[in-house]
Amino acid sequence: MIAHTCQTLTLRRFSLYRKTGDLRLLFKIHVPLWYAKKNHEAFLNEFNTLFNEESDRELDKLVHKLLSQNKILLMHLLLKAVNMHLNEKLKIDMMRNKVDYTDSNLLKYLAEIEEVSGIKVTNLEDMKAFVEEIERSTDKYDQLFPVEEPKEDVSVLQFAIRIFGILEMNYDPDITLFELSEMKILATEKVKAIEAQIEKYKNHG
Repeated sequence: MIAHTCQTLTLRRFSLYRKTGDLRLLFKIHVPLWYAKKNHEAFLNEFNTLFNEESDRELDKLVHKLLSQNKILLMHLLLKAVNMHLNEKLKIDMMRNKVDYTDSNLLKYLAEIEEVSGIKVTNLEDMKAFVEEIERSTDKYDQLFPVEEPKEDVSVLQFAIRIFGILEMNYDPDITLFELSEMKILATEKVKAIEAQIEKYKNHG
């Protein structure tokens, strides 16, 4: 068989086909364009069976949603942790632009706040700014993920890179499309499991 299947065509070659539209890339040897136009349907049918565009789009939105949820949840946890350390003495110190550097746990939380939000907390005004950042991020999340979400097209290459990221694997453009479809199943299961953990924490945390 001179036509590629999803078990033989690599992600690299398929991405090139998507970019150029050259149907001849779907064949193992060079064929005339007229032949490629006449004999490429079998491959596309197989591809559409493995990669449902609607489900792939949903997975991509789920990943984006998960990352946003994680950031907001982390900021809430850090705010709660810092508040536990904000006794009256520390409040007075922070009002004087001074932090108690003997409290290692507090310093760790403040460092994480700076990392996740970019806000360096040294006084109560900074803490107020951090709370406002949580509110801003939450409002943005609500805008990005309304009940009715707009559809966005994601290239196969972008989609693949995100799957590799979810599975914490090094990107490999030479895997076959069939292998990518198997990875997509694993990535979907992992993302849904993580989202379930986040929802459980939000409901009971």
